Amino acid sequence: MVMEDIVTVAMIVRRLLLEESDIPVQSSTVSDRDQIELYISSSVKNSFARILQAVDKSDTMDEHPLALLAEEVKKLLKKDSTMFMPILCRRHPHATIVSASLLHKFYGNKLKPFVDSAEHLTEDVVSVFPAADNLEQYILYLIKSACEGENVEIHFRKLNPYQIESVSGTVVMRWINSQLGRIVGWVERTLQQEQWDPISPQQRHGSSIVEVYRIVEEYAINQLNKLEDSIWEHWTRKMPIEKIYIRKSMDDKSKSSTQKGTFDGSRKDINAAIDRIREFTGTKIIFWDLREPFIENLYKPSVSQSRLEAVIEPLDVELNQLCDIIVEPLRDRVVTSLLQASLEGLLRVLLDGGPSRVFYPTDAKLLEEDLEILKEFFISGGDGLPRGVVENQVARVRLVVKLHGLETRELVEDLRSSSGKLGADNQTLLRILCHRADSEASQFVKKQYKIPKSSA
Repeated sequence: MVMEDIVTVAMIVRRLLLEESDIPVQSSTVSDRDQIELYISSSVKNSFARILQAVDKSDTMDEHPLALLAEEVKKLLKKDSTMFMPILCRRHPHATIVSASLLHKFYGNKLKPFVDSAEHLTEDVVSVFPAADNLEQYILYLIKSACEGENVEIHFRKLNPYQIESVSGTVVMRWINSQLGRIVGWVERTLQQEQWDPISPQQRHGSSIVEVYRIVEEYAINQLNKLEDSIWEHWTRKMPIEKIYIRKSMDDKSKSSTQKGTFDGSRKDINAAIDRIREFTGTKIIFWDLREPFIENLYKPSVSQSRLEAVIEPLDVELNQLCDIIVEPLRDRVVTSLLQASLEGLLRVLLDGGPSRVFYPTDAKLLEEDLEILKEFFISGGDGLPRGVVENQVARVRLVVKLHGLETRELVEDLRSSSGKLGADNQTLLRILCHRADSEASQFVKKQYKIPKSSA
């Protein structure tokens, strides 16, 4: 009530003074609303000056003065918005907007030289930017709350944004580029030192691949996570407890600053690079290192005479070597690639094995057993890949094994009708028939696709 009484007395005194003859005529043109705005401007200017003086005299070493100033200005805004503005708003509906806009301007004048000079991701930048951004968000929130259905954009456009989001993005990108340059330098130096000879007859890879895997995981990923966590910690430390959701910029885009994901684009690119490396690794092991026992000799001359068990031992050796050189967080991803490559190799044998491989429906049982052996090898009694992951990968090969167990007549009927009843496309059915060791399949393929008889 004291504040309300003071405002009432001030306005009455002003009117009485205006009635005196010695008051200049132009003063009478100032409305009560304009006078309230003058009171607010004078009060805000003096309050900001006192805060600025107190911050300048403080000997706080843990926080940059601009960060501390932002916190003190926010405290002032909270006090004004709860104690004084509700009373002043009775005489000036936009009293809160006037106060908040002025403080936004005063702090912005102090902040601008710092923002303009921010070129690198220093401790000062990490301290000031979140505090300034949080203050601006709170100011925008107050203005939006005071608009009461009015077009808030009109008031937002009168503000000169701090541009924290765009400037911080540039600064962080510079940091990422500098770190990327360091990573490239490390990789190049590692490659220059590489002798390009296998470590041993058993370890048929150069020592550089170990270092490259370590750089990708320990630096590229871990450092990126640490950076985001650090920025997130500083930002959330400045966030109001009430978790206010307000505009982040002056354009039409709105989002909450409580969302992580600052470096999702970088993570996406890093993960894409890791995927390329792991895909190459799995493919190389199966189709090059193990091409002889796996791709060239598996199921030759028949399934019963050349089972998958013969491939498991060399595959186990390769897997152990692989796990020795990759960092733990990447292990499952790389091993999954080896599983995928193994299944691709098995499909190559079953569907594109060449004229020296033939299959009988009775082979399906042995093929199913081999598939189970491969599956359990990668699950490794719970120490390997999750069972669900392996089962999902194996499913596509299991269908092909099932098709190998069907009679030729069933395969031909489904291929002719193109019904897809068996769950496979025509190309898969045709490839199985081409490897089928019976005259019915051979005659159908030759007749259907007009293949000339062999001269032999």
